[in-house]
Amino acid sequence: MTENKPESHTPVIHVQSENVGFKSGIILNETNYDVWSQIMEMHIAGREKLEYIMGKTLQPTETNASYAKWYAENQKVKGWLLTSMSPEIMKQYLRLRTARDLERPGQGFL
Repeated sequence: MTENKPESHTPVIHVQSENVGFKSGIILNETNYDVWSQIMEMHIAGREKLEYIMGKTLQPTETNASYAKWYAENQKVKGWLLTSMSPEIMKQYLRLRTARDLERPGQGFL
C-alpha cells in the first residue's frame, strides 16, 4: 500500500537582469576590432547604455546622490565589454575605472 502525500509546490522565482542574455557572439582578438566594435555598439545601444561609452554620461562626484547608480551602470557596461574580449586583451583593460576608459587611443571606442 502506498501512502498518498500531498505534492509540495515550490514557487518558481524568475529573476531578470540586463546581463542575462548579453551574448555579443564575438570575442575581441588581435584581428577583429572593426567587426567587434560594431557588434558591441549595436548590443549596448539596444540596452540604452551607449552614453557610457561615448562619454555623454559624466561621472558624478562620490558625494553626489546619483553616484551609486552611475557606478553600477558603468560597471555593467564595463563588464559587457570585458567579457567580450579574449583573456589576453581583457588583462590590459581590467583595471580601468570606467567603460569610457576602454577607448582605443587615437581611434575612439566604437
